Amino acid sequence: MRTPLFADIPTVAESGWPDYEAGAWYGFVVPRRTPSNIVETIRKATVEAIEGGLVRDRLASEGAEPIGNTPLEFVAFMKVESARRATTVKAAGISLE
Repeated sequence: MRTPLFADIPTVAESGWPDYEAGAWYGFVVPRRTPSNIVETIRKATVEAIEGGLVRDRLASEGAEPIGNTPLEFVAFMKVESARRATTVKAAGISLE
């Protein structure tokens, strides 16, 4: 995926690796059973910060694209990412032992 920050640099796919995918992501997590009103307060404050100029501009200057999704969307995303990374770790024969 091309980022506006590096618009003239070919993507990895354009450079010959069409299946390559890498990225970094950040998010807030809270302990299970955190009251929903607290979760929503944190989410609203996070989205407000993301939508505000300072945070959005700073993230954009680093090539990041903030999302501000819902807790359920973030859980689904983390599950997909964990499974994808587990496949890579297994294929590479990496062990924590």
